[in-house]
Amino acid sequence: MIKFLRYSLLFVTSIILGIGIFNKWIVKCCFIVGFIAFILIFIISKQERKIIISSFNSYIIKSILLFLFVCLLSLIFSKNFSHSQEVFFQRYLPYFLLFFIGYYLGKDLRFIYILTNIFMIGGLLVSIGGVIDLMINWFYGRAATFYGKNVLWIEYLLFVLPLFITSSIFEQRLKIKLLAIIGLFFSSVCFFFSYSRGAWLSFILAAFILSIINKKSKKLFLTLFIATLFIILIIPSLRNRLLFGDSLNPVRWGDRIPMWGVAFYIFKEHPVLGIGLGNYEKNIYSYKTVHSFIEKNHLHAHNIYLELLAETGIFGFVSFLLIIFLFFKTAFANLKLFKNPFFFSFVFSLLAIFILNLSYSGILIGISMPALFWVIFGLSVSMIQ
Repeated sequence: MIKFLRYSLLFVTSIILGIGIFNKWIVKCCFIVGFIAFILIFIISKQERKIIISSFNSYIIKSILLFLFVCLLSLIFSKNFSHSQEVFFQRYLPYFLLFFIGYYLGKDLRFIYILTNIFMIGGLLVSIGGVIDLMINWFYGRAATFYGKNVLWIEYLLFVLPLFITSSIFEQRLKIKLLAIIGLFFSSVCFFFSYSRGAWLSFILAAFILSIINKKSKKLFLTLFIATLFIILIIPSLRNRLLFGDSLNPVRWGDRIPMWGVAFYIFKEHPVLGIGLGNYEKNIYSYKTVHSFIEKNHLHAHNIYLELLAETGIFGFVSFLLIIFLFFKTAFANLKLFKNPFFFSFVFSLLAIFILNLSYSGILIGISMPALFWVIFGLSVSMIQ
């Protein structure tokens, strides 16, 4: 029975990683099934229950629990309790549960290989769809869809691209290596022609930081750093996007500057526990600084850290930074001890995504992409405990 439940949990998690990006209802259904399987494992098996309970000795998991506790306090003292409780139970709590499912599955090395291989297959299918759409809609010049589906997939590419890179270099199995090389080609095209300056800079900066941290892989990360910068600078359309026109003019950064300002205003008014989970979107247009917005459809601050500062106050902001600090403190200290290429790719991706969220809101908002993030974050933490 336990074996059946474990493989059921592995199956639904594989679906989330493989095709979850296609539809949020796939993720929701898989989460419900996975949650039930996980609870049954905890109830039925004394041995598995001990393993799960012992994981709470991890400082990283303790920091996540602390963050959730602060979020719960922010919910209780929220200016809009009804909306905040919806956000907590529909987003924050499921994110943590997905993290824990990833952490639990990551304790079995076989499961890590299965999940990452399925993720690569899904990444290849999605990237091929992105290239097809780019060719069909070349007039618009931007890879923003796959198979006609609009999706904010920058974080997705920051996961699959490092995974394809490391697997194409380190993977011993010929079929998986070939899969990774083909996936690297298609995902690279989507990555560069997404014209996302935030993704480019996050990728480059993450590669540079890891080249300093990990001397063993210094040549690899420096090569990625130089190659990415070279490609962007050598192709005129990419170079113009990064360096010329209005790219360096803050006035032309969309509505990010005033939205960041709103986050600071809210924090000043509610410095301890914030205005309440999800309430940034409910209050953004009450501030004069955003009256000049052309479109009235902005819901988030385009900076997850400032949004947390506004919604959960200084306590939520600091506790979330503690999660990041503890993870990378442990990951960087142990990076050279791991021969598994998946670990290198996960650390690379997570570092790039945490950097990206300085100008993006994707870690704690939405369904498909945050689900992917928290499962892989859980897998990564399990590999360094």
